[in-house]
Amino acid sequence: MGVLLLLRHGQGSMGTSDYDQLSELGYRQARSAGARLARADLSIGQVWSGALARQQDTALAVLAELGRPPSDLRTDVGSTSTIPAMSWARTPGAIRSPRPPRRRPAAPCR
Repeated sequence: MGVLLLLRHGQGSMGTSDYDQLSELGYRQARSAGARLARADLSIGQVWSGALARQQDTALAVLAELGRPPSDLRTDVGSTSTIPAMSWARTPGAIRSPRPPRRRPAAPCR
């Protein structure tokens, strides 16, 4: 079964004249997300991005970590949506991080 994975763009350049550019932290976030996805058991179908520069730069950094060429990026420039989407097929549980066990509330003191 196919899975639609939505990945938000990395941090923009806050406090600068062009917020639409990724900050250094934003690039690190994008590369980190791409590296994490590269370690997962995924078969990538399509990679889409919105028209904003920070969305496209995030998607390109993820593609680079996945060893995919920039030409694999599809950009929806005609849309007013700002949500980039990546379509993946995966095996169950391939991406989920293990959750710590839930703690039971402590018994009240008497």
